[in-house]
Amino acid sequence: MQKAGSKVILSSPFIDESEGPKLVLSEDVWDFGEVEERKQTSHIVFIKNWGNEDLVIKKSRSSCGCTVGIVEEMIVPPGEQTKLGISFRADPEEVGKKVQKYIYIHSNDLTNPIKSIKIVGRVVRKGV
Repeated sequence: MQKAGSKVILSSPFIDESEGPKLVLSEDVWDFGEVEERKQTSHIVFIKNWGNEDLVIKKSRSSCGCTVGIVEEMIVPPGEQTKLGISFRADPEEVGKKVQKYIYIHSNDLTNPIKSIKIVGRVVRKGV
């Protein structure tokens, strides 16, 4: 908190006071743990706008076809958030392996226009 004349100026570690939108993720890494082959599992990550202008999500893409990220709202006003639904389908060819996939979010964030989320897990044989 700063005092400027007779005004009190509050600052927050959660709000970026620079110009423009600011994309912040609720988590940068998600570990699905052990996932059975061919099983699809999902998780929700929150995309927050800690900037002072609308955050525009241009697209989301993944590093492979087994991982999908779907953004609920493509425009996020300052101080608001939206959901990113992540789904992962475990490939039988990866049984016994620890996998690492990425979802990339493209936006109008001036500082970081492409933000990534790392998805990890271990694929196990069905019924094990």
